[in-house]
Amino acid sequence: TDTLPTAALLVGAIPGAAIGDTVRCRIVNGSDAAETITLAGGTNGTFDANQTAASRVIAQNNSKQILIRLTNVTAASEAYVIYA
Repeated sequence: TDTLPTAALLVGAIPGAAIGDTVRCRIVNGSDAAETITLAGGTNGTFDANQTAASRVIAQNNSKQILIRLTNVTAASEAYVIYA
């Protein structure tokens, strides 16, 4: 399982972060064996309720684009939602 950054770290890395801001990221699984990557949200990061468990898995030699939307940028309450 690969865990995405905490919401606090992500918000801190985005100058002027605001609720509704989005980050796109492409994750490539270039493993040399039949290994899959399972994505997990960091602290205060959750997958959208409509995302299935299968949408969080990236098979060997495949890639996936994810979208992260900030839902709270208040210090000590940062949060985000992941769409895969």
